[in-house]
Amino acid sequence: MRVQIGALSVIVLAASASAQPASEKIAIIDFYGYGQIDPAQLRAVLAFKEGDAVPSKEVNQAAEEALVKATGRAAAKVTRVCCLEDGRSTVFVGLAVPDAPPVPYNPEPTGELKLPKEAHRLFVQLEKDTIAATKKGDSREDDSEGYALMKNPEARGDQLKLRDWVRANPATTYRVLETSRDARERAEAAEVLGYAEQSPEQIAALVRASFDSDEDVRNNAIRALEVLCNLGPEVTRRIPAARFVPILHSLVWTDRNKASALFLALSKSHDPAVLSALGAGALQPLREMAQWRDWGHAGFAATILARIGGIPDDQVTPVKVPEILKAVQ
Repeated sequence: MRVQIGALSVIVLAASASAQPASEKIAIIDFYGYGQIDPAQLRAVLAFKEGDAVPSKEVNQAAEEALVKATGRAAAKVTRVCCLEDGRSTVFVGLAVPDAPPVPYNPEPTGELKLPKEAHRLFVQLEKDTIAATKKGDSREDDSEGYALMKNPEARGDQLKLRDWVRANPATTYRVLETSRDARERAEAAEVLGYAEQSPEQIAALVRASFDSDEDVRNNAIRALEVLCNLGPEVTRRIPAARFVPILHSLVWTDRNKASALFLALSKSHDPAVLSALGAGALQPLREMAQWRDWGHAGFAATILARIGGIPDDQVTPVKVPEILKAVQ
């Protein structure tokens, strides 16, 4: 189970076709990586539709195999994301992009170091309280301090305990993130490092972890960088924006989601270098994501495209998307 915390955040859950809650129903099916393929053709390949129960792992796998066969692409990926305002889920369907720029992932570490049991207990409680809060629609967050603090009192208390723990144990956290062979350990270290004392070392470690071979580690590291950007230029100038552009082409939904959130933060100042890198290397994935009907996630890409096209942020709305797309053809 992956927990992603944020004002527009989500929880990616293992799907169960037999569950009854609203979150087990599909509200929206959105697509990415399709290029010149009509998404309607992809929709016709799927054995599930909007309004159905969210697909099981087995149904997802069958859908991915059917999509590969129908399109000739190297791979496909189906990801369920919870929750929309009405409690239902979005299913994102992605195709591997044939000419996607390569992402140089880090070699897998071989060390045995793990976080202490105390830290694991804090994560277990935070995950439990975050899921409970999100399912109640209480996922509001304050990122102004450079680390995530939910408004929900239980989850917020857990996060403050993590902050206190990592600030008392920074060396252990850095070493686990850098050396542990256990991807779960690295993922937790990446998340907790976002609560450490802000420093060039912290940013450099999170940038490196953003290219971990494990998607959960990348998810947590990029998320931490995005929140840190709230502190301003002392953070953003240390993040090599162009290096993150290829991640927007990823088959993995969380890569695209977190990279678009990071670029939303990095492009806030309308830095010409950032906008130029995105305009040169990521228009297609951004255009696809901006057309998602799940606006909570489409809005990231739509705002980035608006900035590339010179359209003010306050004009970015779902009905303005065609105009934004036309401005960046």
